[in-house]
Amino acid sequence: MRSVMFLFWGLGCGGTDASLRSDVVTANEPDPTVKPEPKPEPKPEVGAAVVLDDVRIAGLLEDAHAFSLLGTVVNPLLAEQIDAGTLLLGLEFRSVDDPEFQSDDDTSVGLYLLDDEDDDPTDNFDPERPETFGLGPGAQVDGEPVLHFVDASLTNGRLEASGLGALELIGDAFPLPLSNLTISGDLTVQDGTVRTLEDGRLRGALGMSLLALTPNPLGENCGSGSLLDVLATGCGFFGLQPDEDIDGDGLERLFDDDDDGVIDRCVDGDDTEILGTDCPFNPAMADGYTLIFVITGVQAELVAPTE
Repeated sequence: MRSVMFLFWGLGCGGTDASLRSDVVTANEPDPTVKPEPKPEPKPEVGAAVVLDDVRIAGLLEDAHAFSLLGTVVNPLLAEQIDAGTLLLGLEFRSVDDPEFQSDDDTSVGLYLLDDEDDDPTDNFDPERPETFGLGPGAQVDGEPVLHFVDASLTNGRLEASGLGALELIGDAFPLPLSNLTISGDLTVQDGTVRTLEDGRLRGALGMSLLALTPNPLGENCGSGSLLDVLATGCGFFGLQPDEDIDGDGLERLFDDDDDGVIDRCVDGDDTEILGTDCPFNPAMADGYTLIFVITGVQAELVAPTE
């Protein structure tokens, strides 16, 4: 009350007129001596994109491959990480000439690990309200994706893409890096905007030396060898030979000549034999096995790093 009465006295009883004083700041006006905080620059948006709302190892009836049965163990872990927002993958459709995303024989696709901008996993996968995601650390170099599918095309809305690079896709749930990556799937488009990716596949190869270092997931139920031993010997039933010619010299073959559940003879693509239980680690044995994931995605907004 005292301050209010003093103000009235100053204006009505001969006090100095505030409008004539340069050192008086009237209410609701910015103080010219205080510098306003700079507004943050908006992060540059990346092109049309989807965030993957489902990533799972394809089953035998979906797309048979050497790891089809592994999905029964790994897929629940993948679903848990996706729902919690700790496994977020995004696809960016780059330099697409067709505004309807139906036909383009010369385009490319970026694959990114993403960060949830609002740290709320419950709103990550609503195509009606696309969520905003930042690109994970190291996702781009000089504006180009590190995982860049440079050989990509769209035909009647069907995406086919391949590129170089390796992806350690699943982190703690499946830490082995995938090489020879390809992506495929059907895009649904509304008003010139990609809404969903349907019936998608992410394919890659796991090299035999990496699989030879991976413990046997069946434990004592199938010998004491590695995951590679289980695949190649079939645990005494039906073995699977490598199906990815990674080094380009023909498919290599693996054998267990003494039937103890452990590989002891390798044959290179040029038919050179390499003997011993350590033969999968020979540099000439570079081939591996195809791993296939079923993927789907919904519309998302991706923003590039500002630095």
